[in-house]
Amino acid sequence: MIRYRFSGFEADLESKELRRNGSRVPIQPQPFRILSCLLEASGGLVTRETLIEALWGNTYLADPGHSLNIAMGKLRNALEDCSDEPRFIETVARQGYRFVGEVEALESDPPMTAMRRPYWHRPAIATLAIIILSTSVWFWLPLRARTLAFAGSGATDRILYSALDASHPRPSRDGRFVAFLCGRAICQLDAETRAVRTVVPAPSTPQGQLFRPLSSPNGEWMAYGYISNVTDNGDLRIVRADGAQDRLLIGGDRKKGEYFSPADWTRDGKSLLAATKSRGGTGLLLVPLSGGAPRNIAAPDLEWFSGRDNVKISPDGKWIAYPSVKPAERRFGFSPTDVNIMPATGGPSWTVFAGKGAERVIGWLPNGDLLAHSDRSGVQQAYRVPLSNGKPGGEPEKLTEMADWQIVGTSVTSGAVYMTRLEESSDLYAHTPGSSAPRRLLLGFQGRNRHPAVSPDGQTLVYAVGVSPSDSTLVVRDLRSGQEQRLPHRLTWIRSLHWFPDNRSILAVTFSGEFRTMTMYRINTRTADLKTFPLLRETDGAWASPSVQADGRTVVFLGGVPRAIRSLNLDTMSTKTLIAPRDRYSIRRPVVSPDGRLVAYIERDDSVQRSRLVVSSLDSGSKPHILYDCPAGSCRLDTGLFTPDGRDVIFYRSEGNSPLLSLSSVPAAGGEAKPYLSSNIPIGYPSFSPGSGEIIASSTRFTGHFRAAPLSDLTSQTPAPDLRAQRRILDVLTNPIEVLR
Repeated sequence: MIRYRFSGFEADLESKELRRNGSRVPIQPQPFRILSCLLEASGGLVTRETLIEALWGNTYLADPGHSLNIAMGKLRNALEDCSDEPRFIETVARQGYRFVGEVEALESDPPMTAMRRPYWHRPAIATLAIIILSTSVWFWLPLRARTLAFAGSGATDRILYSALDASHPRPSRDGRFVAFLCGRAICQLDAETRAVRTVVPAPSTPQGQLFRPLSSPNGEWMAYGYISNVTDNGDLRIVRADGAQDRLLIGGDRKKGEYFSPADWTRDGKSLLAATKSRGGTGLLLVPLSGGAPRNIAAPDLEWFSGRDNVKISPDGKWIAYPSVKPAERRFGFSPTDVNIMPATGGPSWTVFAGKGAERVIGWLPNGDLLAHSDRSGVQQAYRVPLSNGKPGGEPEKLTEMADWQIVGTSVTSGAVYMTRLEESSDLYAHTPGSSAPRRLLLGFQGRNRHPAVSPDGQTLVYAVGVSPSDSTLVVRDLRSGQEQRLPHRLTWIRSLHWFPDNRSILAVTFSGEFRTMTMYRINTRTADLKTFPLLRETDGAWASPSVQADGRTVVFLGGVPRAIRSLNLDTMSTKTLIAPRDRYSIRRPVVSPDGRLVAYIERDDSVQRSRLVVSSLDSGSKPHILYDCPAGSCRLDTGLFTPDGRDVIFYRSEGNSPLLSLSSVPAAGGEAKPYLSSNIPIGYPSFSPGSGEIIASSTRFTGHFRAAPLSDLTSQTPAPDLRAQRRILDVLTNPIEVLR
């Protein structure tokens, strides 16, 4: 089941339900489909054209842009979001939207307990790690623990491959090779030798996007799609598995809004079956690698969104199974479908698997039966569809699916079933300027670690830990001795943590209620005494980026209507405006200098997608000074923090949709911006450690697990492997130096 959680909301992409704190939120199909697209993009830009295609497909609309605006407005109403200062959905002028809230893919994590020894000290885990080291062949890549489960006919189901950046796996027809996205690049796994190689590097420009790679049966070629976020078209390309001879097979016509996607290879690997979509409709093409003319295979009822991955040629090469739009039900993005079969040479099709919901193809089995998905029972369920020479041969058999695994394909030779699963982890890292390899902090508590904050004297670290953001506690770590203590308070939806000047107390800002109010706490990290401040209502403007001033009684924050930099007196709880927005620019992400005299923030003009870094004195009447200007549409800026001496501003600068992997610095008095820190993992919630000169930050990563198992595993109650235990072992194996410490 595909579910995402963000700020109290839960979106179930399978049941198409949105809930807040357990209660169902009314939402129409179109707004929910927009939300699904944004969540699945993992913070990346989703163009307006992509959303229009997802919502209405080939349905004619007099003004699709206006219709999209209406649907987007309904989504924002459901989320209680605001386009002027969004918490969730950010508008990218004249391009599209991106989801900017903190999102987690729901996974089962071990319950958080009191202080415990690191898991690699446990005898059972250590013994199992030794067994794995002595019996398996492992290959190492920096900061990546890689495994994939492969089991052919008669093989034992076992975990063999995972990767932090792996997604969208697709097995070849024989199951020997698995093509997948590794970050923004394309990789290939040889499931027999366990060798992994990068076939297509990430596009050189952030506007380019690779999608849906598929290996040929012998692994010699890789087919993939290429989309430009600037133009309304998608090309079909092929490349040798060694990265050579990368060439265009079919180019999408921009005027027609034409897209091509690799669907399946023929048995001999000499031709490629491609799904195609344009403003004129959908269909299938058989494209020879030799460069001959493509052959059109009429399939006007092909459902494009599921058809891009789920069009399959039978083992004997005679039949094509594909998702067919149910009669008179083509609508929105993913239309309700049946499973149809047609001759591989083209011709009339017939339905072999139908129901009340969405039925789609998974893959063929060696004996000519089909494996299919259906949501007729309210959840996605696998079915075995008996066939005889391409025609129905009996009643479909409902299979028992592995929990939390999504089936993505089959092997037509061994009958193995391929699955994938996404898992989230969040750790704290110490980043040193000049080094791109951060040091992972060995923390005594397990869970999702976020919001690190180092005290002004550099001796204490506080961070939030919990099985989910909605249920967190605070941990206090002595950076000199490494000792940790968990505070007894359980906090809901922590937004930020900030130290008071006394080096003893922290300000914790949290959501409460139904995310309409925010609560502030002053917590003494030594005595655990807690003081609660009056509730702050969102009607006064959602709070963001609070900073405690040097007097310990004033908090500077971004809030109010319109959003402005304001101050709050903690004694009287009165507020006043310090810096108001200018002209067309909105204010984002203010950070205050250590002495409390300066504030740095981002000014953004969404009408031309222009951002600039600005610094201003908090004294009334001062004029803002532009430190760094990012031309319209060329980059994305975000503030980070001041250096401990207050002389420089550290800020994020990224190209297009690329992750925030580097920090730059610019003198607060003005001057040239220079690279400050580069990392190979995202940098989140940075906090300076004055004693060491390091930046402590969190990094949330998603690990894609691939697995293949015999079909018999779906017809029994065999439990799925425990990924959590194996993940712990892999952490040990990939960090041997830290373990020895």
